[in-house]
Amino acid sequence: MRWILIILFICAPLTASMAQHHGGATMSSDDDDSTETLVSSKNYSTGGFGAAVLKAGPFNGSTPVFLGVRGGWVINKTFVIGGGIYGTSNLVTHSMSGGMYGNSSFGYGGLELEYLIGATKLVHGSVITHFGVGSFYGYDDYYYGGYYNNRSGFSSANFVFEPAANAELNILPWLRLALGIGYRFVTGNNYNAGNQYYNNSSVRGTFGMLQIKFGPY
Repeated sequence: MRWILIILFICAPLTASMAQHHGGATMSSDDDDSTETLVSSKNYSTGGFGAAVLKAGPFNGSTPVFLGVRGGWVINKTFVIGGGIYGTSNLVTHSMSGGMYGNSSFGYGGLELEYLIGATKLVHGSVITHFGVGSFYGYDDYYYGGYYNNRSGFSSANFVFEPAANAELNILPWLRLALGIGYRFVTGNNYNAGNQYYNNSSVRGTFGMLQIKFGPY
């Protein structure tokens, strides 16, 4: 079910984008000159994309990989309104006192606003901001009788704010590669497990980002 939702998340903006592309992505004149609208359709273009995303940055004393997907509606090759979901690719393990081990993971998603700078150029830039909510999950293991045993688990809800900047390469009209750097701000994380203390600094920090974007705009 999760993969079905992810596929739909990617395909929705692509479907709309292809429909606009084949039907004429740019509307050069109003269909009805007698109709008054807040925004004129003259000199207006629209498109969309879906992207596979890889992020790497500090998390609980290590640097795990975050995998995710994002999509967006592109207006005039400049403004992007969309969203994204991301999470650690596996559990992050660390040793604790008394033969215990801690495991943790983090996932989040939300609204994304992006500004494309010179999108028609071969190499161009963008700035993006993510506003979302997430969940930090962890549990403690203890070693007894030759086995690691699950001792206790916890989860906490978090607010996530991520500004980032990207350099983007147009490979094909519908295929782009982007590299970027950003910073993750997190609030709401506070838990003490043995000698391990989880707080906002456990998941915040500078991260690198790689995107492969599919869709014409």
